[in-house]
Amino acid sequence: MENKELINMMRALLEEEMEPMKQGINQIEKKVDKNTIMLEDLNKKVEIISEVQTAHKEQAERDSKIILEEQINNGTLIGDSLKNVSADVKEVKTDILELKGTVEGIEKDLNAVEIITSKNWNEIAHLKSVK
Repeated sequence: MENKELINMMRALLEEEMEPMKQGINQIEKKVDKNTIMLEDLNKKVEIISEVQTAHKEQAERDSKIILEEQINNGTLIGDSLKNVSADVKEVKTDILELKGTVEGIEKDLNAVEIITSKNWNEIAHLKSVK
């Protein structure tokens, strides 16, 4: 029985010595579990942030595309408007040249009328003096 008692005593001593180690291991396991939960929560948050960033990126790309299309359309409209204005300016220049020619013709005609009128007055004056 001595061996059995010695074995039981050794067992009791070992268990007594191992108890603080078991408590330490339990504390470590609790911390690992807590850290695992924290990591899982962080992972979920990172996934959410990633989804939000992706959505923002896609929206920004769509907005950029719309703005670019509007700028292209505006550029086309401005180009078309410029062509129209240019054609209108050419037409106005042509009209001005035509009017200038007409005014010059009227001036010549007016000069001729003045000359004829002065001759008529001359003749009237001459006829009055002859009477």
